[in-house]
Amino acid sequence: MIGFRLQVDKEGLRRLQAAPDEMRKALIPAMKACMVAAEATAKKDYLSGPRPAKLQRVSGRLRGSIATEVRQDGNTVTGRIGSNVVYAHIHELGGVIRPKTATYLRFQIGGQWKSVKQVRMPARPFLRPALEDNMGRFREIFRRSLMEAFG
Repeated sequence: MIGFRLQVDKEGLRRLQAAPDEMRKALIPAMKACMVAAEATAKKDYLSGPRPAKLQRVSGRLRGSIATEVRQDGNTVTGRIGSNVVYAHIHELGGVIRPKTATYLRFQIGGQWKSVKQVRMPARPFLRPALEDNMGRFREIFRRSLMEAFG
């Protein structure tokens, strides 16, 4: 006959009861570390060229606008990364740019002015691949954080 006995002392019981709170407390800094890593990857690997596959730094406005936030809502901890620059969306997802008030878009290429009715922008994502590139690192950050929280 095989059997086992589990005995939990008062301290062990207190730790088991506090586990959800301890886990939540551990997840918030871990999520912040993940968002910082993703932001650094986006800036270093995807907003520093070379064109045309990736975006290259022109003014630094898009690069400087990348922000992260971590929120806790009950038992849910959410990390977000994004930009408030208007053209971030078209670069991330691609799409068509059409004039809002005029008939044509006008811009200069090689010293010559061109007029077109629309421009198709290819997707040159910088946020999604930064998150994907860091997935293994995220797992390690969360694992280490939870191991530290529970000893």
